[in-house]
Amino acid sequence: MHSDDSSTRRAALFISSPLSPTMFAHHSATCAPCHRAQCRLTRRRFACLLPRASAAEASRVDKPVVFVAGATGRTGFRVLQQLVAAGYDVRAGVRDVSKANDVFAGRNAPAGVGYTGKKSPPPALALDTSRITPVACDVTQPQTLAAALGDATFVVSCLGAPESDALNPALPRLIDGEGTIALVNAAKAAGTVKHFVMVSSLGTGKFGWPASILNLFWKVLEHKRDAELALINSGLPFTIVRPGGMERPTDDYEETHGMVLAPADTKFGGQVSRKQVAQLCVHCLSSPALAGNKVIEVIAEENVPLRALDRQLEALPLVAGGVPAKEGTVEAFTTKYAYTKSPTSRVLDVLAFGGAAPEVVNCRAAMIAAAAMFWQELHGGGTLLAQCDAAGVHPAAEVTAAAIIAMSLPPLLRGVVPKDSNLGLFSAGAELLNGRLAMLGLATATALELQNGVPVMTHPLPF
Repeated sequence: MHSDDSSTRRAALFISSPLSPTMFAHHSATCAPCHRAQCRLTRRRFACLLPRASAAEASRVDKPVVFVAGATGRTGFRVLQQLVAAGYDVRAGVRDVSKANDVFAGRNAPAGVGYTGKKSPPPALALDTSRITPVACDVTQPQTLAAALGDATFVVSCLGAPESDALNPALPRLIDGEGTIALVNAAKAAGTVKHFVMVSSLGTGKFGWPASILNLFWKVLEHKRDAELALINSGLPFTIVRPGGMERPTDDYEETHGMVLAPADTKFGGQVSRKQVAQLCVHCLSSPALAGNKVIEVIAEENVPLRALDRQLEALPLVAGGVPAKEGTVEAFTTKYAYTKSPTSRVLDVLAFGGAAPEVVNCRAAMIAAAAMFWQELHGGGTLLAQCDAAGVHPAAEVTAAAIIAMSLPPLLRGVVPKDSNLGLFSAGAELLNGRLAMLGLATATALELQNGVPVMTHPLPF
């Protein structure tokens, strides 16, 4: 009996010591190998004596605090759901704390924030609010950001100008650009942030169709790119997630479409659900060695082979970045005076004989010209030469040519090459083939009409 009482007293002293309960793992890792088996035996022997509350507290300590910017938005709310489900404690950055509390409790959620699939009844919207701390945050007021971040170890930015106010030209600059940059600067100044995940968009790093059509909305992609560069050069460990279109896919999209991750500036079209983007963001936080300092373009495709996210992340290249060099150093001098092509040089490169512009513009002009010529010939317009003589200086032709050039050159001047376009049937290869056939068709039709003196569309073929 004396031995049992002594063991009980030693167990009580051990439980009240600093080693209990979370230091078991640390002690096992740092003690000599010959003692590790006894450490494991000690854990098993005294596990029944540990209070259950202590074990729960230990599990909470293991998860760092995450700050989510835009937590009541459609993407931010889903990030919040994934974080809470994974056991993280979250500081939810919101403009209105009282409204956010209602949303997190499952009341008065804005359209699109709740479940968007077809399951009936829909999953409950309410979150475990014990893990969520709503904090007032307005990125257009940078002085609010330090208090909002608090002691967060991770940051997930789901910021974006609201579509409900799409006609306000200032919002993309204030939120997607300057506001997000202010959040990056605040995270760097905090000194506690170990990983910053930014949700951006396809088409920010390189102009490509159809993603870059978003830039018509007050240059939103250019502002997002400014924020990306600020994060890349901040010195913070980062992951930039560039999703495809998220408007149409519902929360059930993952059941039929698998995520496909790609390096920067390789995807310009495709869709992915907000829920899948949220899953990816949280996975990046839990896999910093695989996701750190990378730009990830993500879409979801049907009938793709199932590939683990870790394997896809591992295959993506690292992105160079870091803190700007100190003034006066060789690195700073080299960066400041590094050679960059002037706008004039870029124009000359694009318009050169070996550049992209001549064939792109000529192919598009040839396709339109061939269609117009054959239409006119079928309706009694005469040969191509006769049509040109009759037209004289026709405004429609000049306007069409100017429109082709105006729409073709800007993407080329921004570094886009024809292969960046891939819209199923409307691919770069299809355009190139059709354009060359149109040029050959125009040349052949002109030669036949000169030989026979009649429109090729009304004359039997010579073979």
